[in-house]
Amino acid sequence: MMFMDLNDILNDNIHGSEFLAHNLIDILMNSVDGNYDFEKLIEKKGMMGEILNIIYLYRYYGKDLLSIFRNRLKISKDLIRMNSENILKNKKIGVISYSSTVFYAILNSKIKYVNVLESNPGGEGKHFFNDIKDKIDANLFRDSDLEELVKDSDILISGLDIFNRRYFANKILTYEFFKTSRNFRKMNIVLTSTLKYFPWNVKLNDLYEWIQWKDIDFLITEKGIFSSSSISMFCRISWPPV
Repeated sequence: MMFMDLNDILNDNIHGSEFLAHNLIDILMNSVDGNYDFEKLIEKKGMMGEILNIIYLYRYYGKDLLSIFRNRLKISKDLIRMNSENILKNKKIGVISYSSTVFYAILNSKIKYVNVLESNPGGEGKHFFNDIKDKIDANLFRDSDLEELVKDSDILISGLDIFNRRYFANKILTYEFFKTSRNFRKMNIVLTSTLKYFPWNVKLNDLYEWIQWKDIDFLITEKGIFSSSSISMFCRISWPPV
């Protein structure tokens, strides 16, 4: 699916940030005049790290670095899956919202089954469940049954939309998701590409919240596995994005 202009990305409320990032790069690489007003895009999609990094590269370097960024996007999921598969193997996994990176890692790891939180408002977890239920064993939990999901899971996983040295942003309920996992002494991890790292503060809409790194056990990226105490140092070497 090829988007034609920035309005297609602005008005897309279905696809994840990776999909939108690929299309944004295609639009910019194929542009002739290159004269874009990115303010509306930042306003609506400014909680997506890849989108902000693409805009940054295009503004300051033109098209020159976008192909490198796109190539990194293409290989990122496989590297994250390779770095996480031994941790996920033979485990019962709990998931919040819908991360394509988390979906890919779970689908290609030998897990026992996956428990999915419905993740309202928006019900992204329902979409995750419907997409994965015919491929591996899966259970859908109401948000009000979060504690039961945690009890029935070995590891709790989320993706993220953007992160910096102190926090990461994800769908609302993610803080409660990880807090509950800590209460029951369950491991929790975040899977993401370093291309979502953006060093400056951004404004989130009401569907997202900031979570401190101290509230998770491990961050798994295409560059390796990092404990919560090492993430700040790791972030210092993760930008510029290419």
